[in-house]
Amino acid sequence: NNNILKILRVSFDNLKIEDKNMFLDICCFILE
Repeated sequence: NNNILKILRVSFDNLKIEDKNMFLDICCFILE
């Protein structure tokens, strides 16, 4: 759903770089 993606994008863009990296690591781990 595009609305959810937009909300997630805004939240993600407001994260600090360390938090973004951690978030991406978790996502990649879940997707494996």
